[in-house]
Amino acid sequence: VLILRAQGGDDRWGRATVAYGIAALVVPILLLLATLPFSNEGSAVEALGVVSSVLVMIWLARSAHDLAVPRHQAAVQTTLEA
Repeated sequence: VLILRAQGGDDRWGRATVAYGIAALVVPILLLLATLPFSNEGSAVEALGVVSSVLVMIWLARSAHDLAVPRHQAAVQTTLEA
């Protein structure tokens, strides 16, 4: 959650990247609640793992792509004193 908050406040990350990050956190919880009646079936648990993994991979790939773009603001110049 802290990483997503930081990404949302930084201009390097796009809205879609943050949205995929939020979805990677929320969707597995919702799917877990939806599959509780079918918890005896292994396929529901496997599907939950696949969906969660796919969303996390998309978020990580978009984060890496967004980090490759330079910042819009100039870097702070420092002077070295002898």
